[in-house]
Amino acid sequence: MLTNTPVDVQAAYGSNWKDQFYTHNFTLVCRDPEGPIDGSGNLGTFPVNSTIQGPGSTSFANIPVGAECELTGDKFGQLNLTQTAPDGTELETHMRPSKVEWRLQRDEGMTYTDTDLADGETTSHKFMIKDDISEGGLGNKVELVNFYEFVKSPIKMSKKIVANAEDLQLLRKANPEFRFDYQCQGVGYSISNVGLPTSLNAGDTTAFPDGTLTFTSDEVEVPSGAWCTFTELDPSATPEALEWKQDPREVDKRVGEEGQPAVSYDFTNTYTRRTVPVSFVALQDGYLGGLSNGSYDYQVSCTAPGFDSPTLSFDVNRANSSATVADASAPSGGKVVNLPVGYDCTLDASGSSALRERVQLEATAGTRSPYMTFASWTSEGAAADNPDVKPADIPLDEVTSDLKKYTYDFSLDSALRSETGAPVLTIAGEAMHPRDSVDVTFTKQSVGAAGEGRTFEFSASCGETFTLKSGQSHTLRDIDVDQNCTIDEVIKQDSASPVVSVGETGPRLGNVKVDNFTDPITQTVTSGQWSFDILPVAEVSDMSTSGSNWALTGINTFPGVNITKKIDGAPISAVSGTVADTAVLPDDATTMRFNYTVENNGALPLTDLKLTELDLAGRTVVAADGTEHVVPESGTIPAEVCAPGELAVGASQTCSFDVKITESTDDTFYYRGLVKVTALGNNVLVSDYDSYGAMRLKEGLGFLLPDTGRQTLVWALLIGLILLAIGMALYMRNRNDEETDGEETDGED
Repeated sequence: MLTNTPVDVQAAYGSNWKDQFYTHNFTLVCRDPEGPIDGSGNLGTFPVNSTIQGPGSTSFANIPVGAECELTGDKFGQLNLTQTAPDGTELETHMRPSKVEWRLQRDEGMTYTDTDLADGETTSHKFMIKDDISEGGLGNKVELVNFYEFVKSPIKMSKKIVANAEDLQLLRKANPEFRFDYQCQGVGYSISNVGLPTSLNAGDTTAFPDGTLTFTSDEVEVPSGAWCTFTELDPSATPEALEWKQDPREVDKRVGEEGQPAVSYDFTNTYTRRTVPVSFVALQDGYLGGLSNGSYDYQVSCTAPGFDSPTLSFDVNRANSSATVADASAPSGGKVVNLPVGYDCTLDASGSSALRERVQLEATAGTRSPYMTFASWTSEGAAADNPDVKPADIPLDEVTSDLKKYTYDFSLDSALRSETGAPVLTIAGEAMHPRDSVDVTFTKQSVGAAGEGRTFEFSASCGETFTLKSGQSHTLRDIDVDQNCTIDEVIKQDSASPVVSVGETGPRLGNVKVDNFTDPITQTVTSGQWSFDILPVAEVSDMSTSGSNWALTGINTFPGVNITKKIDGAPISAVSGTVADTAVLPDDATTMRFNYTVENNGALPLTDLKLTELDLAGRTVVAADGTEHVVPESGTIPAEVCAPGELAVGASQTCSFDVKITESTDDTFYYRGLVKVTALGNNVLVSDYDSYGAMRLKEGLGFLLPDTGRQTLVWALLIGLILLAIGMALYMRNRNDEETDGEETDGED
């Protein structure tokens, strides 16, 4: 018996290869050809049974010559081979006889083919037993050839493309070729040509129709039980805007048994838009007051189908405040997002809390909100359309509503690619927060006689130096809000010292304070200061930047005192006759009657009034009650003589007393003294001076000048002027020169 197999079983199994085959039982049946046809002519028993395992032979002895015989064999069914490959794969080969050929090796020769093997048995044709070997014949040799074939089972493959409509257009245009390798193996065989397509094209709309984008092959048959590995190779090309992945790249499956449904080997190529890393940076400049919890929120959207728009949040406390959109190089500190190439995208920052209107900001383009410019950079540097100037340098009157849209459109070129993972594009938005500025008006009011007609000098920490008179105003222009400002008044040393206070104050000036700085020794006010916070508008809808909201009235309240000194007697001028500052006493007078009138001509009550006249030092003064007191060396008028006490605003008080004249009446007596009054008004020291003199002619000349106070006597004046013109004038002038050299001039501080 011979075996014809589709695989080399001996090569696959080596020395025990025959063990893989069935052991066939053969039966020889012979009969007398001349006996009854009904079978009663069968010959008697003789050795007619034999076995063969795999290819081999057997023989039957003592068969009667002339007998008509036939052979029958069994176990001609499916043969299942199994083996473990070196890589551990369990291999299977299923084969079965497709036909059996019986061949009689004799001169007349004959061949009989049996294909009806469903029951596993085969029977040869009938042949006659001959004894012709001695005559050179071939004898009774029968050859059986068992033709095996693979038991087959169907398989198929499918290829699916997953891509959105826009990506599919790119794919169709590029028309890449999809290529496949096939390998099926079992015991004793490995095949690569399985009858499935080895290449497909994405542009083939018949293979990949719109809608399903799936190619499914026809079914082909391969040996059942085969272990098949199908591999998809890389496509021949991929559009630069796309990236792809295979799911799977390799499919390993065992082919099913005969009669089972086709095993399918399925491949899917998913095409998506290639993405590149893009860095987004939040820049800021200007005034950030009122933004303690603010943030810049960048929503990034692209026209790619199904794109999930991310929102990037940047806290204002961490936003980049050093770089600007006008820089040549990209700023750092950004957040990176992967975006699809070949699409148009938009950065929208309009939802940012940091970009809302704030009262602290100057109104630009009709609103009190920041304005924003954008820029982009690639590895080659700044984009050609980047701003030339940073937002802070844009004149505020040139800010348009376009700068408050807070959106930036950009495109990602399909050629963009990041080989290292670093961002290929940096996009920055720079928000400018212009600090609002307002005009602050300072009005000066002076209360008290000492301030009348006076020019006051001021310096402002938030502005310039200026001067005002009472009732005048000065405006400090363009002063930043949210800051403290001080206005200092410099009080001249030779001027009266006021007490500064605050009058009317605008509602947008806060924390208004006033300070009076005094000399620790003299207790006089050396300077006054108004301090206030410049507040922004109360509502963002308020576009005002000047007016009563930011107005302040600074008041100088002057304590003032005035003293008038008179001595009883006919008044005359000591020099020119224009000012009566000397009293003519009777030629026998032994006292001078002093009259001090102290008046509060300021705006504050006065306390601690004191009178001093140095020229009275050592002289005896007589109080109203007749008591006598000697004026001390300091010239202080004794309180028993004159004690003004306190004076309300506008009040006055006069005290009169006598001063004894101890000089002889034989000589002309002349006296001139300067009186000084000091007082405290709200702890501010004020003072005043007045000078008045007295003259008593020696006896014999007194008649020449009237001592009655009647100055209308023409004859007395004429005689007095004629007779005493030279002597009197020289005397008075000399005395006056001597005295005024050591006296202070009347006046007010």
